[in-house]
Amino acid sequence: MTWQMVYWITRLDALKIVFAVCAVVCVVIGIVCLIGLMSSAIDEDGEKAKRWGKQSIWPIVLFLVFLLFDAFLPSTKEACAIYLIPKIANNEEVQKMPNNALKLLNAKLEEWIDEQIGDEDAPQD
Repeated sequence: MTWQMVYWITRLDALKIVFAVCAVVCVVIGIVCLIGLMSSAIDEDGEKAKRWGKQSIWPIVLFLVFLLFDAFLPSTKEACAIYLIPKIANNEEVQKMPNNALKLLNAKLEEWIDEQIGDEDAPQD
């Protein structure tokens, strides 16, 4: 892993915030455009209504683009998990752990059972 990759992983949360703010700004601009469209429709001026109608499409499109970027951009924690989980899961030492843990658990269980059976066979006073 390079220093550039580490830097960009740490910047992901800030990028998500920038995309969210841009989406909110697009919503505000879209509302202003829709208000202008409605006011020009009241004046019955077809040319103004067309112009406001064309201008109100761009904020909607940009809102959807920023929303998609924000949705599909992972957070810093998610990016670390995306990078590390496959490395951990594919590590041979980690894959051996369940076998070793199972052997240890089995040995301890057998020891505990032997102690319990041994205690029951002993004469009680």
